[in-house]
Amino acid sequence: MHCIAHTFRNCFNKPFWGKVLEKEDCFCLGFVSKVTGTAGELVFQFDVDDASRYRELNMVFAEINGGLLPFFIRRIHIKGKSAVVLLEGIDTKDQAAMFVRAGLFLPLAMLPALDEKQFYLHEIGGFEVIDSVFGLVGKATGVLEYPAQRVLQVMRERQEILIPLYPGVVEKVDRDKKQLLVKAPEGLIGLYIDLSAPDA
Repeated sequence: MHCIAHTFRNCFNKPFWGKVLEKEDCFCLGFVSKVTGTAGELVFQFDVDDASRYRELNMVFAEINGGLLPFFIRRIHIKGKSAVVLLEGIDTKDQAAMFVRAGLFLPLAMLPALDEKQFYLHEIGGFEVIDSVFGLVGKATGVLEYPAQRVLQVMRERQEILIPLYPGVVEKVDRDKKQLLVKAPEGLIGLYIDLSAPDA
């Protein structure tokens, strides 16, 4: 398994850390939803594909007053898409309260490389979605999580098009061109277009 804690330590040995960390150098891990208990513990709400990958996380960057500040993690317990976390130096509810609603970030260097058919949820916003049959569908706006499967959200002018992301739908992710090449279920795109026609 890819070790997040090990990667974080390696990141700090790189020249990258000689400059102030900016948002464009990071990906969003999630946010702090609330304080829990009396010892200053926080509840992290994750916005990542697999939160379990971060169970050994030993540091996180929190967005405080517009800047990203690093905080060491004393204890983290992940359950599903959330975690109860105790940060170093935070021992009371009052101290913890400053973190509520703060965004949580990690360096992009901590993301393992993906193959050309995989993508991270945070990176595809604004990508052109091109179907192998229909052609240009529109621009990706996000991915919806449903119990059965994920669904790709695409906007074509003012029309929302939803494409189920079952295996084989994504044929290629072209990060240089910012394009997502897909093979949507037969007739799906045309059905959306027909429904949005003025005389439909």
